[in-house]
Amino acid sequence: MIIKRPLIKPTIRTKLVLAALVCILVPMLITMTSSELLTKDMLRKNAEENARQSLRIVNESVRTIFSNMMYVANFIQFDSEMSTLLREELQDDGKAQAYDRYLRQIRLMRTLDTLSSSGEKLYISILLPNGKAYSNYAASNDKLIAMQSEPWFGGVRSALASTRAWVGVHENSMDSRSKSRYLITTVRALKLTTSSPAAYVVVSMEETRLHKVWEQNAADQQIILTDREGKVVSHLDPSQIGKPSKAYDGQADPSATSLVRFDRQDYLVTRMDMSFYNWSLTSLMPYKEIIGKFTDISRNILLMLIFFFSFFLVVLILLIRQVTKPIHYLSSVVRKINGGNLEIRSNVRGMDEIGALGRAIDHMLDRIKEMIQKIKLEQQLKRKAEIAMLQAQINPHFLFNILNSIRMRVLLKGDEENAGIIESLSTVLRMTIDRNNAFVTLREEAEVVRHYLELLNFRRSQPIRLLIELAQETLLWEIPRLIIQPLIENACQHGIKQNSGTITIVSRIVEDKLIIVVTDDGEGMDQEMLEALRRRLDGVMPNVRKNGNKLNGIGLINVAERVRIIYGDRSGIEVKSRAGAGTEITITIANLAEEAMDDV
Repeated sequence: MIIKRPLIKPTIRTKLVLAALVCILVPMLITMTSSELLTKDMLRKNAEENARQSLRIVNESVRTIFSNMMYVANFIQFDSEMSTLLREELQDDGKAQAYDRYLRQIRLMRTLDTLSSSGEKLYISILLPNGKAYSNYAASNDKLIAMQSEPWFGGVRSALASTRAWVGVHENSMDSRSKSRYLITTVRALKLTTSSPAAYVVVSMEETRLHKVWEQNAADQQIILTDREGKVVSHLDPSQIGKPSKAYDGQADPSATSLVRFDRQDYLVTRMDMSFYNWSLTSLMPYKEIIGKFTDISRNILLMLIFFFSFFLVVLILLIRQVTKPIHYLSSVVRKINGGNLEIRSNVRGMDEIGALGRAIDHMLDRIKEMIQKIKLEQQLKRKAEIAMLQAQINPHFLFNILNSIRMRVLLKGDEENAGIIESLSTVLRMTIDRNNAFVTLREEAEVVRHYLELLNFRRSQPIRLLIELAQETLLWEIPRLIIQPLIENACQHGIKQNSGTITIVSRIVEDKLIIVVTDDGEGMDQEMLEALRRRLDGVMPNVRKNGNKLNGIGLINVAERVRIIYGDRSGIEVKSRAGAGTEITITIANLAEEAMDDV
């Protein structure tokens, strides 16, 4: 199996660098993103306001131009001299003098020239119902009359039925030398007499004249003039005139500004309604140009940030390396200590936590060295003690052999009572001196207790009777050595004392626990002494004396502590007693194998 090593070692130095990068980069990115969004929004609002301001100016300029066109048409309508001349031309049946007709036509042409030269370059045409026509530009009478058959003129009559004048855009058929492909025209009907059909005044202007207005007042924008149906009336691109505007939305709020995408480009579209025939001015600003300067500035700022970030990153790494250098060195020292080198010292000093850690490691190594030397000395002393103990074992064995020899001689002489006493003494001494086995079977412990009580009865005037009732399944149960003998001794000294009495030992197994009950029929204890004993068994009160004697023997407390240490909380000693009725001590010993499983 191949174990892949990580590309970046998870050292504290690496973690510090990564944490510093996160703390620097995250706020910087959030700040840049928020600043970019806020700046773009501010630039868009400024662009919208500039577009509206430009449209207001353009609106005024266009309205002035159209007002001039309407003024010319109205002048011809309401000027008395023009009305008289036109009625005379309409009523001329050919009988008038040629000179008078000539003078009248000269006056008409001069008035038209005067109107056209006073302001914008206008194409003024007057069409009479009798086939006569007049204009301020070079055009034959037939050409002027043919104007009424052009497609755009067809809707004039129906339009003029509901409005006083009609304004629209159409192909330029009036001046072949003009660079403008389209003309914007206003037509007004003239009612010269009550009986004759209406005459028409046609005032036209080159559509490119509006381009000058766009260039003068909105050079950074693309201005489009649209009619009520959304068709283009004026556009820098002549091919767009007469077509629906791509930026037109009939349901949009005219005062609202929207972002529209067409021709693979985003435009900021601003609209403004005009007072002429529900026409609208539309401003198109390429969104890319609006934020173009900001993009350049953002790019330069980003490059500067990258430069300074790289510079300070190098400085940060150097500073972190300098700060973590003692930690790295301490880590190498600890690895060498783990390898078994206890003579090495870090010698890292300082007033900060790292210096304190270095001093603590050095102090720990000094203590470990002292402890090792102490352990070595203790091992040497222990070894000497073991050798001395082995040598001292000669004396107990020699003593046991002598006691057995004496017992045999006494037995050969027929003194069985004293031989039994010597046997009991030998057994008790052997159990007391033998250190090889910490545990014995319950049967062996009961045998030692029996011999011990025989020795006690040898010294007493009134013997104590011992009853042993052990369940068959408990005989081979291993218990700590000399755990029952202190209870027998305690019963003899503090319960029965010098009187005769009976001590009973009973054993049984309850729920996989060995229960040993030692009962005597001695003096017992009152409730106060019993509670005091129980508290000492629980470790609450120290052992005290009463009337010069220990209240109930230190042996009982030692037995309780041994049982608790060896078997845990599931085992222990329980004492029951009543004054004048004896004492009952119950030892509960759990199964060691079961305790081990519970610990796991």
